[in-house]
Amino acid sequence: EPIFCVRNVVVAGRRTMGVDAQHVRYTFQDEKGVRFSAVAWRSAALYTYEIGEYVDVWFEPTLNEWQGRRSVEGRIARMEPATER
Repeated sequence: EPIFCVRNVVVAGRRTMGVDAQHVRYTFQDEKGVRFSAVAWRSAALYTYEIGEYVDVWFEPTLNEWQGRRSVEGRIARMEPATER
């Protein structure tokens, strides 16, 4: 599966999921205002970036289907503080 990287995006949203809050869904926004979502399964304790922080994100594009709705999102492979600002 291909892995894509976006650099210097702001965390626009963060929500934990799961019975034990073990998963985390992020919404990111680039400098043009384009937003996308990505999930880190079983990694909420590893990825603790908060709204307003700038990050670089590596993700695998996926098709999410939940309750009859389909959307494109990412599966986070790696995330770290932005290298540029």
